[in-house]
Amino acid sequence: MSKITKSLVMVTLFLIILLNVNICIADGISLVNNETKIINKTFNSPYEITLDITNSMGYSFYDINFENSSIIEMDTIAELTSGTTLTVNASIVTDSKFLGDVKIKGFYDAQVGIENETINIDVDFNDGLSVCSFTTIKGNKIMWNNLVSDDVIIKNEDTGVEFSSISEGGNYTTNFDTPEVFRYSFYRRGYRFTDICQITVLDDTGRVNNPDFDGLISLDIGIIYDPTSVELLVIERNFSLEFFEQEEGVLTIKNIGTKTAYDVNLYGDWFNFNKNDFDINPGETTAVVFNIKQAKAGISTTNDTDRWYTKNMTITGNFDTITEDFNIFIEYANIENFSDMSNQDTLIDMIVNFCRDNPDEAFCNTDSKVIYSGNGTGDNAFNVTFEQGQVNKFISLTFETMDNIETALNYFIEDKEQYNNNLTVMAKDISDLKSLSVQETEKREESETNWLMITIIIALVIISGLLGFGGYLLNRNKKIEKYKEVV
Repeated sequence: MSKITKSLVMVTLFLIILLNVNICIADGISLVNNETKIINKTFNSPYEITLDITNSMGYSFYDINFENSSIIEMDTIAELTSGTTLTVNASIVTDSKFLGDVKIKGFYDAQVGIENETINIDVDFNDGLSVCSFTTIKGNKIMWNNLVSDDVIIKNEDTGVEFSSISEGGNYTTNFDTPEVFRYSFYRRGYRFTDICQITVLDDTGRVNNPDFDGLISLDIGIIYDPTSVELLVIERNFSLEFFEQEEGVLTIKNIGTKTAYDVNLYGDWFNFNKNDFDINPGETTAVVFNIKQAKAGISTTNDTDRWYTKNMTITGNFDTITEDFNIFIEYANIENFSDMSNQDTLIDMIVNFCRDNPDEAFCNTDSKVIYSGNGTGDNAFNVTFEQGQVNKFISLTFETMDNIETALNYFIEDKEQYNNNLTVMAKDISDLKSLSVQETEKREESETNWLMITIIIALVIISGLLGFGGYLLNRNKKIEKYKEVV
C-alpha cells in the first residue's frame, strides 16, 4: 500500500470517527426548523401545526412528548431511532398569549454505572455560583464552598425548606442517592443573592431523561378573541395645567357585550394609567385613573404656553377601537432659553432661570409632593425596575455596613467589658481603702482612748500630789503655830 493510499485511508477513518463523535455529542432531540412559530389562534379553538423532530444521537429516544401539554399537545412518539427524522402533527391548545420555549422531552436507556465523582461549586456573593444548572449521576457528591464573608443558607426553592447552612469559609458536601431534580439557591441574611439553579440527578441504569438532550420549540402565540362591545365614560375632558404641573382624571369602561373584553389597552402620549392590559367580564365596569404629564410633551418655549392642545387617548381590545379627545390648556409661563431639551445643563439652567423669574409657580415650590405614577395598584405597588447587578451592589453595601456596625458593636462591647472590669477593680480598691480607713480609725480611736485614760490618771496623780502637798503644808503651819505658842 502506497503512502498516498495510507494517507487517504487514515483521513477517511478520521472523518468517520469525527462524524461518529459529532453524532454522539449532538444536541439530542431537536426540530429540523427551529425558527419561532408565530401563531394567531382563535379563542377556544385548537390550532394545528406540523413539526419535523429529529434524533441526532447515537441511540434511540423513547416516549417523546412536550413538557407543557397545557400549551401544545401531540401524540407520544414511542421510539425515535438514531439519525431518524419524524414528521408529527401538534395542536396549540392554550387560550392565553404565550411567548417562549416549550421543551420536547425524550428518554433513553442508560448504562453509565456509578461514577463516585465530587463536583465542587464555589459560592461567591458578587459572582454567584461557579456552576449553576447541570446534570449528574446518582451517587456523585456535590461540595459547595462558601467564599462569602458571612454564613449562607442553601434553600430548596420547590419546598422553601432550608437545605443546609454553611459558615464563612466552610463547605458542605452531600450526595444524591436517587434520581431527582433539585432546584435551589443561596441566601445571605434572608436575601437571595444567586440565581435559582437546578441539579438533575440521573439514574445510572435504566431509562432516563437528560434535560441537556431535550429539544425546544419556540412559540409566539397571539389569541383572536370573540368580539364584544364596551362603553366609555369620561368624567372630565378639559384640563388647565400650569407649566410642568400634572393633573389626574378618571374614566370608566363598561363591557356591554356578551363576551369578555380581553387585554384592554389604553394609550396616549400625554397620559399615564394606574392599570392597563386588563380583562372585563360581560356587564362589569372598570375604573381607570389617568395622569396627564405635559412636562414631557415638548413644551419648551414661552410661545408653547397660554394655549390649548387637543390630545387623544385610544382604547383597544376585542372591540371597536375607541378614540377619545382631551382638551388641555397650558397656562402662560415665561420660559427663557429652552431650546435644547437633550442638554442636561441647558435644562437645569432653564429650570433655575424659570423659577427665579416665577417663584410663585407650583413647579418651583420646594415643598415635598407625593406623585403617584406607574401601572401598579394597592399598597404593595412597586413600579421601579432594578437589574440584578444593581440589587446585588445595594445589598452588598447594606451587608458591608451591617458588618462594620457589628464590628463596632463588638468593639464597644469589649471596651464596655474592659471598663466594667476596671470598675470592679476600682471598687475593690475603694473597698480595701475603706476597710483600711476603718481599721486606722478604730486604732486611732483606741489610741485616743488610751491617751485620755493616761491623761486622766496623770491628772489624778498630780491632783492627788498637790492635795497631799497642800495637806502637808497646812499641817506644818499648824505645828509651827502651836510651837510658837508654847515658846
